[in-house]
Amino acid sequence: MLGYLGASLFAAALCSVYVGSERTIYWWDYAGYQDLAARTVRAFEQSKDAGIEFVRGTLGQSYNALFALPLAPFLTLFGSTRLPYVLAVALIYQVPYAVVLGGIAARTLRAPRGRITWITAAVALLLPGLWLPVLRGYPDSAAALVFALAIVMYLADPTLERWWQPPVIGICLAGAVLIRRHFLVTVPAFLVAMAVVCFLERRRREPAVAARHAAARTAWLTGLSAAAGLAFAIVVAEPFVSLVATRDYYDLYRGYMLPISDAAYSLVVPYGIPIAIASATGLALGVRWGILQGPAALFVATEGLLAAAVWSIFIRQAGMQYCFHVAPAVVVGLVAWGWRLWSSSARSRTWVLPALAYLVVTFGVSLSRPPRADTVLMESLLPVSASPPFRDDLGALRSLVDRLRATCGRDRPVYVVSSSYTLNSDLLVQAERQFYGRWNTRLDVLKTPEVDTRDNYPISMLVNTRCVVVAMPIQLHLQPEEQDLVSVSYAMFRDRVGIASDFEPDPETVGLRWRVKVVLFRRVRATALDPGLKTLQMFERAVSEPASTQPDWVVVSGHFPAWESALGDSATRVVLHPAPRDAGAPTVAVHLGQGDGPVKVQGTLDFTDPRCRGVELRLGSVALGRGFEDAARIVRHPGGLPGFSASVNVPEGRRLALLVTIPEGQASIDYCLVRLDALSVSKGTGG
Repeated sequence: MLGYLGASLFAAALCSVYVGSERTIYWWDYAGYQDLAARTVRAFEQSKDAGIEFVRGTLGQSYNALFALPLAPFLTLFGSTRLPYVLAVALIYQVPYAVVLGGIAARTLRAPRGRITWITAAVALLLPGLWLPVLRGYPDSAAALVFALAIVMYLADPTLERWWQPPVIGICLAGAVLIRRHFLVTVPAFLVAMAVVCFLERRRREPAVAARHAAARTAWLTGLSAAAGLAFAIVVAEPFVSLVATRDYYDLYRGYMLPISDAAYSLVVPYGIPIAIASATGLALGVRWGILQGPAALFVATEGLLAAAVWSIFIRQAGMQYCFHVAPAVVVGLVAWGWRLWSSSARSRTWVLPALAYLVVTFGVSLSRPPRADTVLMESLLPVSASPPFRDDLGALRSLVDRLRATCGRDRPVYVVSSSYTLNSDLLVQAERQFYGRWNTRLDVLKTPEVDTRDNYPISMLVNTRCVVVAMPIQLHLQPEEQDLVSVSYAMFRDRVGIASDFEPDPETVGLRWRVKVVLFRRVRATALDPGLKTLQMFERAVSEPASTQPDWVVVSGHFPAWESALGDSATRVVLHPAPRDAGAPTVAVHLGQGDGPVKVQGTLDFTDPRCRGVELRLGSVALGRGFEDAARIVRHPGGLPGFSASVNVPEGRRLALLVTIPEGQASIDYCLVRLDALSVSKGTGG
């Protein structure tokens, strides 16, 4: 109890000092989980049912709020600002995680269990790489905690003789994946390592049993664990399971992939090369030294090695939160190495004090050294730099936010042409929240498409936006060839072509850090057809293979906001507003995939407000500089049949297009926001 209390006090002091030393604005995932936790708390403050419904509603999204449920009582008492949030993650997840790592080591080392448990917990709490995700706002230690519990459950009996082990292990593994999706990569490594060790240990204990029988039993128990986990995931979060099963995350995040060597090294960086070497030595020689128990050590080492291999060879992404995939192996190996020094001889015991001093000193140095002051030697000897982030341009950011609030304000969407740690769309959102309070914001900042393999063409956003923020020189956070969506937008506003020709720059600029200059462009006219088609042409040339989530239809011109989303079977949903018949900037959507020739277009039309008098769909074709040509007209009124179908012949050199207006003789476009659903195109007879 005293050990746990001491660990909690250490965690609370560390978080308080760290957050108190920060001078920054968090964005993207650094702020996203805190936002999600705050929204969860706000929902539960309304009612228990509202809170449960909110969490349930997030299960079909890439980031869900399951992790926030245990945090909610703490945040309700102390608020959802940065310090209470980080404290909650540390006390509710990180400290228990360190203790469970101690439990894994206690089952792996031949040493007094109580002593090893708390020694290991202390070592884990002195590794800055395991603290950095927590201090930067990631809740991954929640998933790591549940995953570590699965290891403890397995090590209770490596032969899986206890009936409860397979289902409990499966539930723990599924829980880790539900909390943080990337643990799905490590689950197969766990199951393979478990199967190998279970088979070998079974054969060792009962050599008379035929190998095929031992293998069949092992396969059955491993499959039972996997089935229990899948069943648990479906019962608890069926929308999440459907999302993971149908969305190709590997393809979406291809733009983040690194060379294998860099990905492998990214798993070492959080701990530092000396700790990685000591840990590998402890695992490799621990059984020979007589301090590691064979089956447990084999499982921990095999699982860690497989997880590192799978991550480095196939996933190939870097991130501070991914250090949890190899943490059990690293910590157990490090403690085994230290226990060897302590238990072998009086002479070797004298090295324990310098080793402990190294842990303490590097912990402090890592939390204080600036990330850009490292030398190659420091990079090799020290763990990752985890100092509190500091920005010296918060005043300039405040000026930018104030200017946007005064110029754009509500109902005037803002598009940000920048994707770096200096400025991006989410950073602007978080800056306004930090300066004015979470519930006192005015800006409507659109989420900028940034990564070619993950995001869609931003054309309808650019048609919709009224203010554009451009950072100069161009700001990217990946290799330029992975962010053409940003590069094209930047070039467009730099050269004032395409949709950018409908904007005028303000003469006054704002200077941010690293000599970044921010220019504000304000819309002076609605986007007509030719600038929209020119913009589409620019994006298609740069990103010829858009993300798998890219809808087949894109709105390229108009006065009003429009939204597209891809459905199954190459269908698209488009929500848009018609323009008057004589509008200089008509509402036009262009089809991306179909070539020339006869085609059949079908879908449904739903009115969002029955007060609309009617809408006319004009199907035809467009070409840059040659306008829109009709081929079929469909008129619909509220209460009528929603379905429609038409045949269109698309001439060579032109593209299939849909113009949405109002019927002839109708004067008003009020209340006429419509949803075109299941909009699909197939080869057919032209008309």
